[in-house]
Amino acid sequence: MKKIFCTFILLSAVVIAIAQNHAEKQLIINDQAALKLTACVQVAPDNYNKLKNWVLSTEAVELKMLNTNSGEARIKGNSLIYLSRKQSSFQTKMYYTISLKEQNNQLQIEIKDVYYLSLPVYGKQGTPSVISYPSDWFSKEKLYKKSGKERYLNSLVKQNTIDKMNEIMNSALAFLN
Repeated sequence: MKKIFCTFILLSAVVIAIAQNHAEKQLIINDQAALKLTACVQVAPDNYNKLKNWVLSTEAVELKMLNTNSGEARIKGNSLIYLSRKQSSFQTKMYYTISLKEQNNQLQIEIKDVYYLSLPVYGKQGTPSVISYPSDWFSKEKLYKKSGKERYLNSLVKQNTIDKMNEIMNSALAFLN
């Protein structure tokens, strides 16, 4: 119940932040199905402090700050993601890199380098963890059937990944207001 309440508060804050922050987001999926979500915001004197506070306070993702120096930072993170519409006992962690770069009085935030690690199934000994990449799920060959229709599970993984990336980006943007 506490987790649902925290999620509701986080989502409410995100909706308010989206209305306040007019950062334009751009999603790019290249031919190898690599994803990159980018947003740019005006540079403010305390952007890095606000993002550091976001990293330290957010419960939606687990993050570690890496190699921060003047004008650039990289954050490695992971977040729980489901490979279906509903929460299930089969869970997967989505790993990613958040890159922060300051140039031309803009702070560019990118989420990229996405990959997945399936977690062992609870109660089943010997279930291996498996690493997979977006290309394993929604490259052109994997996403579409010969008939041209999208495969159901693969399209769900694609949509869940994009939704999770947007959730993470919106959470970061909310702290910059």
